[in-house]
Amino acid sequence: MLGFFKRKKIDPKKKLAETLGDLELPAFSAATLETLRLLRDPTCSAEMIAESIESNPGVVVRLLRMVNSAAYGLAQRVEGVSHAVSLLGRGKVESVVVAIAVKSSVDNSAGPLPRFWQLAAARATIARGLAELIHPQTQSEAFVAGMLQDMAMPLLVQAKPVEYRPMIEGWQNDPREELTELEQREFGWDHSEVGACVAHHWRLPDLLIDAIGAHHHGNSLVPPAIHLVSHVRQSDGRVDLEPLVEAATSAYNVPADRVVRAVSESYKRGAALARLLMG
Repeated sequence: MLGFFKRKKIDPKKKLAETLGDLELPAFSAATLETLRLLRDPTCSAEMIAESIESNPGVVVRLLRMVNSAAYGLAQRVEGVSHAVSLLGRGKVESVVVAIAVKSSVDNSAGPLPRFWQLAAARATIARGLAELIHPQTQSEAFVAGMLQDMAMPLLVQAKPVEYRPMIEGWQNDPREELTELEQREFGWDHSEVGACVAHHWRLPDLLIDAIGAHHHGNSLVPPAIHLVSHVRQSDGRVDLEPLVEAATSAYNVPADRVVRAVSESYKRGAALARLLMG
């Protein structure tokens, strides 16, 4: 539990107060919280979980659109919520519900963010594609963690428009230095730490908290694919994949041609996911 915070000696509540100040984080809806509670309760049946999800039509539509998209990569079509729960299992359904809830909450707080979600979609699909190569058992987790790893950035832009926004815009136009190094030098914290604290505030699964908090630092808390997609950057509106390919081939001994093929195919799926997220 809370491995990231123990390693970094961070009090998540204090860190949020320090970094986001008076910014009020939007809460998940009562229906979403109830669905997540049931998904985490081993005594609840699949029927109870499906009924809870079905009580929120907006989540139903987004869930089925996401898992049936080319981006998610299922071999068969999911026909309904009950089918999704039985086919995917609780853990994967929880991951998708969490992604939907976070997307809605971030947009409600920070407004529409097409450029941000374009990059998030690319990271999600590429993380899944790399996980298939390196650690297939965590493909779903890699997909969601890749999508959400930078979720603190739009919140920080809103909370600190004078200090944080110019730094982010400058880095996006010239990303030669690691963003976390710039943030630590300027503020004494970085967006991954803040993201983990936001994830803790929203009671996201521990695996996601750790993956968001440590995604820039390859270690035992983070499956390799999640760390690797932190190398995917956006400059002048274009997603740069070259640093990712170099990191994957050198650090994990994966043949370059397999990495390039997986990344290329996944990136194409990411474009479809971006349209879905922004639709």
